[in-house]
Amino acid sequence: MLNITKNTGHIPNIFSKDDIEHIKKFLLKMSKTIGYGTGGDDYIKAADHYGADHTSIIYPWIQKIIKPKLYKYFGDFNLVFISFNNSYVPFDIHSDEYWHKNLNLSGKPLFTFLIPCSVDNIETNCNLASTVVFDECGGQGAGRIPPELINKEENALQYHDSFLSHCLPEDLKKVNVKQRHIWNYGALVWFDSNLLHTSGSFDGFKTKQCLVGHTYVE
Repeated sequence: MLNITKNTGHIPNIFSKDDIEHIKKFLLKMSKTIGYGTGGDDYIKAADHYGADHTSIIYPWIQKIIKPKLYKYFGDFNLVFISFNNSYVPFDIHSDEYWHKNLNLSGKPLFTFLIPCSVDNIETNCNLASTVVFDECGGQGAGRIPPELINKEENALQYHDSFLSHCLPEDLKKVNVKQRHIWNYGALVWFDSNLLHTSGSFDGFKTKQCLVGHTYVE
């Protein structure tokens, strides 16, 4: 069993192509989830999200696909929601624990995961994209860099000219990179939902597509 607290990891080949395509097919018929739908305008402009939360008719079916494949790594959990995400702007630095609170769920947030599907809608281009996870945790409720974080002597500013060029320099001075996950089709990238993270910069491509899930434990 993996230790989730303040950790992140990458697990290849958990889901088959058939699994991914079936989940995508059903999610693309859905509306935006409650969580994404109540986000700010910056979220809606950054990406299109088609998802299912606990109120969705397909939620039990998706849980039956995902939970058995991840149980040996993470133990028991429930989905806050899962969405198919078509991003055309990299997300800023943020954490995900606030989605659990926004949906008034019991228990506590656990881990976030994403499954790369394609870049510019081409599966073999997945390795052009990345997800970056930091050592630091986010703030309760807002999901952004908490005000109590101060500048660090060793920080992520060194990566501003490469894979973090979309991030504000003043933000990068407050965090350290824990892991940069290069995308691979069908792999599972996961991290503690409390950890700050961001998209890698969009260098050499315009869009990226993945399945994104947030989880919690009772």
